[in-house]
Amino acid sequence: MSSGLKLFTLFGLMALLNGKVLDANNVKDEEAVVAGVKNPRSLGLSKISGDKEYFIGNFFKLNWFQAVQMCALNDMSLTAIETEDEQNDLKKLLEDNSLLDMEYWLSGTNLADRSQYMWMNTGKAVTYVKWEDGEAPRAASNRCIRTTNKLDWTAEDCGQVKSYFICSRPLEPACGAQGKCVYTIRPYF
Repeated sequence: MSSGLKLFTLFGLMALLNGKVLDANNVKDEEAVVAGVKNPRSLGLSKISGDKEYFIGNFFKLNWFQAVQMCALNDMSLTAIETEDEQNDLKKLLEDNSLLDMEYWLSGTNLADRSQYMWMNTGKAVTYVKWEDGEAPRAASNRCIRTTNKLDWTAEDCGQVKSYFICSRPLEPACGAQGKCVYTIRPYF
């Protein structure tokens, strides 16, 4: 990473934390230090529900792109809600921790194709939906999925609207618990 990019990242994180960088000298050895900032996951709620580990980023609001980056810093991605069971589990997790009354970014977007929402973390089309008014919002600038304070969905401007966020990662890696990946080589086209 170039020194310019490191400096940009440091100042970006400082701005996110309102200029309050945590003292890296007081960080315990087992805690990661990212650009001089204590592991951002220590600033929110990390819980396991179903087959995923969730991180609820409820410490400051970010635009959708910043939320994607913050999740990536934690080896996670903005979460996808692909089933009604997952929606209900996540809603219960938020209710149990008094966090349901907030709005959160999810990984859903139609940035690649205006006619189709997809989950950025999986590349799959959004098939299960929980739109607030029964259908996706039609405003041209609203391209990224965000929850309402009842965990229904809406779409907002990805770069302008700031919101809390939910990151996740599977408990079992894609290659299985034993790490035995099977690779199939297929032509792309």
